[in-house]
Amino acid sequence: MLTSGWGVWALSPCGLVLLICSSVCLSQQPHLKLADCSRKEHPVVSYQMLTPWMSEFSHPGVKDFSQLALDLSRNQLIVGARNFIFKLSLSNASLIQATEWAPSDDTKRSCQSKGKSAEECQNYLRVLLISGRTLFTCGTNAFAPVCMSRQIDNISEVLDTVNGVARCPYDPRHNSTAMVTEKGELYCRYSDRLLGT
Repeated sequence: MLTSGWGVWALSPCGLVLLICSSVCLSQQPHLKLADCSRKEHPVVSYQMLTPWMSEFSHPGVKDFSQLALDLSRNQLIVGARNFIFKLSLSNASLIQATEWAPSDDTKRSCQSKGKSAEECQNYLRVLLISGRTLFTCGTNAFAPVCMSRQIDNISEVLDTVNGVARCPYDPRHNSTAMVTEKGELYCRYSDRLLGT
């Protein structure tokens, strides 16, 4: 039974599509009976019926919107993409701040000299974590992983930079899972054939 707001994220080549249905729109729906919830077939809702509650975000030339970090205390969503980090408003997916985080030209050249394509030699964000007032980010950085701690109120402000090896995959085709404990300890897990993990 749906009694409060819910949201659904969908990733597309055009950008990031956000669907937020607030409790206001849900309150207009008839209350479900227990028998309705146990049915084997559930009603199908079309995309067109949901469009009044959808917001879309995209940025020219940016793709691989792959990492999301929800910051409820500031009513924002942090989005990691290829070579960019975005801070969006949760209420309508409008852009609050964008910062570019691409590999240096030297790092790209080094990557391509090892037989990798220009597409692979970008910075794909694979770790995006919020801990207090700090945003911890890691990217593939053209097969030379790097991590940065950033100020949550100004994601362009880098507080610290560390080597991303053992924190982030080298290969943009690999994803990762990471978490920060209450004590500030970082735990990461990913599969990377370059390291045999």
